[in-house]
Amino acid sequence: MRPLTCIIGFHAWHAVTLEDRIRAIVCLRCGKQEIPDANVAIRLGWDQHTHG
Repeated sequence: MRPLTCIIGFHAWHAVTLEDRIRAIVCLRCGKQEIPDANVAIRLGWDQHTHG
């Protein structure tokens, strides 16, 4: 069962590098995985994860 925080959209994001050097974010609690658009990532404070 997914944690309530994840159900309402508050994930514990962690940056990872997938195959073919694709940067993604994965929730440490529920395992949800997303590949954020570079513009969205910068606005949300994930610039360090998408640019090194």
